[in-house]
Amino acid sequence: MQYVSLNDIILYKTIRYMDKVAIGGLTMKKTEEQIELYTKFFHGLSNPTRYNIILALIDKEKSVGELVEELGYSQSLISMQLKCLKWCNFVTSIKEGKNIYYSIADERIVSLLQLGEIIAEGNTEQICTCSVIQVERSKMEKDVEIVEKGVANCCCEDC
Repeated sequence: MQYVSLNDIILYKTIRYMDKVAIGGLTMKKTEEQIELYTKFFHGLSNPTRYNIILALIDKEKSVGELVEELGYSQSLISMQLKCLKWCNFVTSIKEGKNIYYSIADERIVSLLQLGEIIAEGNTEQICTCSVIQVERSKMEKDVEIVEKGVANCCCEDC
């Protein structure tokens, strides 16, 4: 006799329910346009510099200078990544005098990061050894070098 936990039953029923009914707009069937949009959304979070910027903004709004000092990246790299984050509506900005302060645009982004981190913690070895991710990571590191030299490469249409 195979043992089935209550959590397994709940998970199974939740998945079956999601297959049939939308939950807060989430359905299993998506158009190609929706899939393109959602993958671009997550791509906005896939860069370590952008991810670190968002983490740095969780507690309070900060200027570019404060982010440079806290994160140790160049001003040009921080500015470029903030441009992408702002374009994709991950962050917002407020001008106060000569300074521009950035903050997280939607608190649900923090919840999304927390959920992602919980899921990733359970899959560390698989994620770290994925050859596809390693190839993409190498390309991204080259892109960071290009940004440092003043040429932009980002997920937004404006760059």
